[in-house]
Amino acid sequence: MQPPPNNDNDNSILIGDDFTPIPHYKVASTFSHDFSNLLTTPIRLHEDLTSGCGGQLWPAGMVLAKHMLRYHKNSLIEARILELGAGGGVVGLSVAMGCCIDKPIYITDQENMMDLARKNIAINGLESVAQELVLD
Repeated sequence: MQPPPNNDNDNSILIGDDFTPIPHYKVASTFSHDFSNLLTTPIRLHEDLTSGCGGQLWPAGMVLAKHMLRYHKNSLIEARILELGAGGGVVGLSVAMGCCIDKPIYITDQENMMDLARKNIAINGLESVAQELVLD
């Protein structure tokens, strides 16, 4: 990197490239998780950031999914469940797989997340109990 020309009127700050590294993004991939054996069949979830930050699993979603499986496995039988900002649907799909429910679960997000939600519903065979909906 060349030093800037000496100019007494230039008040700019020279910042090297080391302070602004190029970000590294996750590669799209599918993984399985059983939430410490709370699911008898592990859920398979695809992550893909090409459509936005909702395409990755967030720690808060993993914690909420585990909480629902551990403490609400049998208390949701008549519940109507709507997951807002679901992204790939980790919470709603985990509940659909591991909790006793008798009504469909709706997972919602922006239009750009629908392909990912649809894919995660399909790879887990949950088409009869989970539905993706656009909610902008």
